[in-house]
Amino acid sequence: MNTNERIGKIKELDKEIRERYSEGSILPIFDGAFDPLYYFDKAKHRTLWLMKEPYEVGEQTGGWSFSDWFLQDQLDFHSVLFRGPSSKTWRSIAYITYGINHGVFDYQSMPDLSLDHHSADELRSAAFVNIQKRPSATGSYTIMRNITEAYRQNGDIIRRQIELLDPHIIICAYTSGVISSDFPVQDMQVVNSAGCYRHANQLIVDAYHPATRELSIESYVNDILSCIRLYSGMFN
Repeated sequence: MNTNERIGKIKELDKEIRERYSEGSILPIFDGAFDPLYYFDKAKHRTLWLMKEPYEVGEQTGGWSFSDWFLQDQLDFHSVLFRGPSSKTWRSIAYITYGINHGVFDYQSMPDLSLDHHSADELRSAAFVNIQKRPSATGSYTIMRNITEAYRQNGDIIRRQIELLDPHIIICAYTSGVISSDFPVQDMQVVNSAGCYRHANQLIVDAYHPATRELSIESYVNDILSCIRLYSGMFN
C-alpha cells in the first residue's frame, strides 16, 4: 500500500470515527499522524503515542483535527500546547520523539524544546491516537473505566488506526492495560518506570501518562528512552 492509498484509507476511517463517536452536538477530536506525508515517506522511526482521551481547547465541542492544527498554524499549536496547561505532556512527547529521531537517550543532552515553535517539527515523525475520541467528559482528569468502555465499544477502530499508521514504536501512555488483550505482554524488560516488549515487528512501551506527577520530565524521558535503547537493534 503506497502513501496516498494509506492516507485515503485513513480519511475513510475518519468518516467512520465521526459516525461512531459523535453524540448529539459533541463530535470527536480527530487524531493520527501530525504530518502524514512526512510520517509515511520520510520518518526513519515512526512513533505512535496511544493516549487516553483529548481535552478540549477553548469552548469548542470537538470536530477539529490535531493534524490540521499542526500543519496550518504551528506557532499557535506550540504556544497553546507547549506553553499552556498541558505543557508537561507535550514537551515530554517532543523530547522523547526527538531522542528517537536523533539517537539521543539523555534528556540533558537535548535542546530546550519549549522555547521555539519549530521544536514542534519533531512531531512530524509521530502519531497521536486517543482511545476515547470525544472531548473528556470530566474536563481535567480521566476516569479509566470510561477509557476501558470506549475500547470495548470501539477497539476495532483503534486497531485499524494502528494498522494503517504502521508504527515502529507504540508508546502506551497509561493505556497498555486497556489494550492488553490485543497486544499481550511477552518478555517485558523494565527500566525504572518504563517497560518494553516486542509485539510482532513493533516495540510496545508501557509507561505512565506524560503528565504524571510521579516523575519529572527528565526522569520520564530518560526512563522511556533507556528502555527503547535496549531494543535499538530492531530499528537499524
